[in-house]
Amino acid sequence: MNQLASIKQSDFADFERQGWEQLSTAYSESWGHVTSAFVPAILASFPELEGKQLIDLATGTGYAASIASREGAIVTGIDFSVNMVVQARMAFPTIIFETADVEALPFGDETIEFSVSNFGFQHFQNPDKALREVLRVLKPRGALGFTVWAEAHRNAASLILEQALNRFAVVPCPIPEGPNYGEG
Repeated sequence: MNQLASIKQSDFADFERQGWEQLSTAYSESWGHVTSAFVPAILASFPELEGKQLIDLATGTGYAASIASREGAIVTGIDFSVNMVVQARMAFPTIIFETADVEALPFGDETIEFSVSNFGFQHFQNPDKALREVLRVLKPRGALGFTVWAEAHRNAASLILEQALNRFAVVPCPIPEGPNYGEG
């Protein structure tokens, strides 16, 4: 049996959490500024942000939260990684960042105008449940904007990463199976 297939899908969240706890500094130094380039397009899809409540899901080191805050939103960044939240707080001390699970958001029903998730959904163990939770906290006429990586054949970053992994990765690398995005 393939080693990858023997890892339970339920281990996905633990794998993600442990990885982000260990890689928070490396992510901030290497990918954070790259992925933040997508945030203005997300925010441009929302009506006026000034004075509106916005949550940044899987905030990481806080790049999307900081851009939304500069646009006038009242932002709370949420991440399940304690180390990511610590880094975000240090980088952007005027923004609220909380450690929380996207499947159990610390907000009341219909209390948030907008939510963003910049490349976060692919890291959620149960994206359906996460989406239902976001919809619970959004006000009527609220909006969610998010990005996800395109399929590998359409994504230059994926091709570069694949080449780097083929050259430098330890193989076999046990990775739990993630959510099946093809089923609904």
